[in-house]
Amino acid sequence: MPPKAAAPRASVPEDGAAAKPKRRYMKMSEVIAGELRTRVARGDLADGDLLPNERRLQEEFGVSRPTLREAMRILEAEGLIITPRGGSKGSRITSPTAQQAAQYAGVILQVRGATIADIFQLRTLVEPAAARLLALRKDRPDLGVLRRIVDEMDKERSNPRELARMLPIFDQTLLSMSGNEALNLVGQMMAHILNLHLHTIPETVAGLPAANRKGVQRGPAVLYEVLDAIEAGNGDLAEQLMRARALQNEDWHRRRLDEPLSVMR
Repeated sequence: MPPKAAAPRASVPEDGAAAKPKRRYMKMSEVIAGELRTRVARGDLADGDLLPNERRLQEEFGVSRPTLREAMRILEAEGLIITPRGGSKGSRITSPTAQQAAQYAGVILQVRGATIADIFQLRTLVEPAAARLLALRKDRPDLGVLRRIVDEMDKERSNPRELARMLPIFDQTLLSMSGNEALNLVGQMMAHILNLHLHTIPETVAGLPAANRKGVQRGPAVLYEVLDAIEAGNGDLAEQLMRARALQNEDWHRRRLDEPLSVMR
């Protein structure tokens, strides 16, 4: 029998290195949008400021009007500018708020089929870290606002829905006081998503699974312990207590439901 023909070998660069992916070069409109975006982030352009008119921007970047307008459309789609009809007076900066970013993130998670369980797992990851950061802050802010929220929760121990309404407020405030802006944004995002879920929670403990009732009513007491640890500057204990409380809440909701965010209104 004649020998089998050898299978064709894939071409390999002479130096044996794997072929590099083709480099994608940015369009000039993307470069301009990136530069203006950086100026907003840096504070060189503040909310409400007017950009120079089209002619001046064309001269600055050395581009044609269609290229510049494409860059403006990119920034408009991102919510960073508003351009009046005609564009003769220039575009106005509209810095997005953290709340807008949180709502947008919530929509993305809905589209991707995220569940409430996903959000509670996220809380378990970030909130203990926030409690620790707050406890260790040298310039720690007054915890009075957090204590007042827990006081209100303590009065509503028999109303799970009201507790669920105030809990994201506590969490968001805690994350904002941690001094970490990324955690602050995550806190607002989680609060926005959890509020979509609020209507599914009963207004009396009688509507809860038996295993949930005691834990729900003890919730405020645990938060008082967390605040005491933060006030004492005990980051380890604050983190430990917050993680235990977050895991308890995760279990609480896992027993109730695991429905997609996309079905919530």
